[in-house]
Amino acid sequence: MNSLRLLKTTACAAMAWAALAAPSLAATFSNNWSFVDTISGQTVSGVISGLENGDGLSADGLTITVTTSPYDVMLGEYTFDFGANSGDPSLPDTYSAAGGVITFANFIYANEVGEFLTFGSAPGGGTRYPYFVSYNTLEEAYNQTSGMQFSAVSAPGGVPEPASWALMIGGFGLAGAALRRRQATTSAAA
Repeated sequence: MNSLRLLKTTACAAMAWAALAAPSLAATFSNNWSFVDTISGQTVSGVISGLENGDGLSADGLTITVTTSPYDVMLGEYTFDFGANSGDPSLPDTYSAAGGVITFANFIYANEVGEFLTFGSAPGGGTRYPYFVSYNTLEEAYNQTSGMQFSAVSAPGGVPEPASWALMIGGFGLAGAALRRRQATTSAAA
């Protein structure tokens, strides 16, 4: 009887811990992005992190990494949100995403040394086009005819979160206790 009480207490504690566990960061995701530079014909690409699914989301707080570029000065990470909507309130710094992939982008990111990266998924019609400029070296990459391409970053195999482990272990414990109790009842009746 004591072992059953201990098992129940453990299961309740596991479920309470799972319910109180910190929210998962699994709600955010990353996308690969790229565009072909009109000037050099080379691809400019990287990863954008901290995204969420939804419409008209603020671009504040995203992390932009540039991994390939015709110009080395453009490589690196961009986390400082310049908040530069070019003085035009009709062009807010926003994006939309569904199913873990950006469906619309219209924002500017910059770093402290004067490199600006404009994310635009559909040039024209009041949205920005992909544009990258270094005001220090005056090098630029852009594409005014096609927008940026976005794709999901493939995630490594799924590993359950601690809360999931707790629920799973608690479930196995309760199933084991039920089987043990059932066998004890069957043995006593025989």
